[in-house]
Amino acid sequence: MTMPTRADDLTHHLARLGFARPQDAARHLTACALDGEALHRVAAACAEAPDPDLAAAQVCRWIAITGRVPSSTFLQRLAAVLGLSTSLGAFLSRHPEQADLLRDGSALAKPRTRKGLSDAALRALHTDEDPRIALGIFKRRELLRVACRDLAGGTSVEEVGRELSFLAEAALRAALVSLEEELPAPAGARFCVVGMGKLGGEELNYSSDIDVMFVFDAPGESRGESKGESLGVAWASRVAEGVLSRLAATTEEGQAFRVDASLRPEGKDGPLVRSLASYRAYYERWAKPWEFQALIKARMVAGDQVLGREFSDLVRPFVYPERLSPEAIREIRSMKARAERVLASKGVAVREVKRGPGGIRDIEFAVQLLQLVHGRRDQSLRSANTLEALAALAHGAYVGDDDAADLAGAYRFLRKIEHRLQLAQERQTHTVPENEARRRTLARSLGFRDTPTRPALEGFETEWRRIQALVRRIHEKLFYRPLLERFAQAPALNPDAAQERLGALGFRSPGRSLKFLGDLTSGLSRRAQLMRTLLPVMLDWMADSPDPDLAVSTFRDVALRVGGNSAALAALRDSPPVVELLCRVLGTSKLLGEYLLHVPEMVPALADPRTLQRKTREQMLAEATETIEWRGDPSARDSAIR
Repeated sequence: MTMPTRADDLTHHLARLGFARPQDAARHLTACALDGEALHRVAAACAEAPDPDLAAAQVCRWIAITGRVPSSTFLQRLAAVLGLSTSLGAFLSRHPEQADLLRDGSALAKPRTRKGLSDAALRALHTDEDPRIALGIFKRRELLRVACRDLAGGTSVEEVGRELSFLAEAALRAALVSLEEELPAPAGARFCVVGMGKLGGEELNYSSDIDVMFVFDAPGESRGESKGESLGVAWASRVAEGVLSRLAATTEEGQAFRVDASLRPEGKDGPLVRSLASYRAYYERWAKPWEFQALIKARMVAGDQVLGREFSDLVRPFVYPERLSPEAIREIRSMKARAERVLASKGVAVREVKRGPGGIRDIEFAVQLLQLVHGRRDQSLRSANTLEALAALAHGAYVGDDDAADLAGAYRFLRKIEHRLQLAQERQTHTVPENEARRRTLARSLGFRDTPTRPALEGFETEWRRIQALVRRIHEKLFYRPLLERFAQAPALNPDAAQERLGALGFRSPGRSLKFLGDLTSGLSRRAQLMRTLLPVMLDWMADSPDPDLAVSTFRDVALRVGGNSAALAALRDSPPVVELLCRVLGTSKLLGEYLLHVPEMVPALADPRTLQRKTREQMLAEATETIEWRGDPSARDSAIR
């Protein structure tokens, strides 16, 4: 294709390609003194970028600096990144040679490993550069590679978050290794860095703070024998301060990472480093429920691995205690509500993809609350990663398959929005801009394009609003699930003591009842998994009925009759009051148990409040008439009436 070279013709051509400011783009292109073929390639590549005008400005600046016009594939990759990110555009202006990593398709085809990134970070620190500058260059070079892979498509949100987390870990490990070389440890002293938040969950964004806590141990610390500030404390404090300085210092390369240590005990008012004994003392006496919720994400990311495991062992019983108090659940719910009110008062809730209604926090809080309640007995739920925990909740029948799939898809969509927002200027933001042009760029970066029937921006905003409504609906169902406090208080049912407990609860034949419970909970079916979840609270409900033995035997028969009926299982999982009602009714009336065995479809109907509403004589007559009038056979009419 011949590219027009006259200024007016070029401007009109660029306007047809979709440039919003074609005169400016034409000026950038002509300033590069490109021949017709090169001009065409550059214009075409920039036209496909999220923001064609920004791409033209930044690509042409790179060409002017280097005097090179990239090959077509290289150019497409460069334009895609520079058509969204001004921060990476500035980085390539300072270090134009770093763009060459976009040449090698094989190097971009797969993610780098944790070890590969750690080795590269260490090599960067052993150059002649100031270590703070070296880490900044290393971080943005890798950010350029990840962004290129991400914007090209085919890279999952999980993979992007994992690579960005590996990158932060690599910088932390390199900084720690270099500091330990400069500051030798006192005899027997150990130190490690615990990742929290998105770092702990391997879910970092392009501009996330990296949340950390610092742990040390030294002779005498574990037994509380240290007097005053020991050598171990002084050394560990210097190391921790050095890590913060090396990663968070502002240089001509900006900050490598913003490091936030405020999730530690007592926050910014507390000591920067603590021993294991000090962490234990704080969590035993002073910690709030939200602090234990935050520890779901705790993961050792740098330093002494044995010490990291000891810290994990220490905090696990606090995160997943034998019984979780109802006050803890209420406090977590109240904290979430307070945060929403604060956001609403600022007038940005509707544009917030993280904290607004139907946002990322709705998914995270619902998942984490279910982890706190059910993870005490089910270790498969104890993942620091949101999507892994959600998958485990679905596998264990704590969340329905459809709800879990919807939340997982929504989480990926919302996190992708968050990634694009932060990549643009490498700023920690979660707010979709008010400016229409910037929202259009966001939509294009997510793959939305104008069609004959709908602009890209409309397509994006329609899908985003659909996702928000979906997430909010499922969040409210899970986060405010009825009787969740009862599940939190229910103790685990120890098989060895189960028969004794049944006897204590008033079951006349505990051995026989135990067999019936085994029929309900054995195996890998969804029904069995769900019954294992419900069992600890079901026993109390059955024990409160007039005949607990009748309740357990009839409930067993009804549950087996229901089998894998998805509607019935959903009613039992999502509506614990239905389970409570069944336990009490089946332990009261043998007749009603026999009825449910013949009409198992009544089980899901019990979740509908209208089912149990009082009916007038006229309503019952009308329903009876409707039931039999179309049946011609008398025996069929008799059966229907029964």
